[in-house]
Amino acid sequence: MTQAPNYYYAHVQIKISCLRNTNKLVLHSHSDHTVDPQSFEIFSLTQPNTNIIKELNNRNGYVKNWYFDNETDFLVVEFNREVFQINNNYSVSIGFTGKLLSDNSGFYRSNYLDNDGNKRWLTVFDLEPIEGIPIII
Repeated sequence: MTQAPNYYYAHVQIKISCLRNTNKLVLHSHSDHTVDPQSFEIFSLTQPNTNIIKELNNRNGYVKNWYFDNETDFLVVEFNREVFQINNNYSVSIGFTGKLLSDNSGFYRSNYLDNDGNKRWLTVFDLEPIEGIPIII
């Protein structure tokens, strides 16, 4: 890359085993992430081909509220009913945009000079235990 990248789009799929009934989903997220509400989906893995929720909105009657807690760096999704049932498995799919920083932490951008003296940009993952946390939504 010859220009510094500023943002990236990523999509994660998280598999969940539910240990108790709940109407809330809480995921670690980074304050620089912007969730794409239209990409949000929950599928049942226990009952194949069952799409429980599509999109983070109230039109489907399931999503009560969703917000990002800046103090704890959590994405919180509250549902109108107990969407997650004990002993069932689910797949949660979320797309998000993140800002590439130059802080050498998590997923970041860096640069070097090529043989001709041109500045070249690249993206880097630092997945040491504490540094990898900002990558996960």
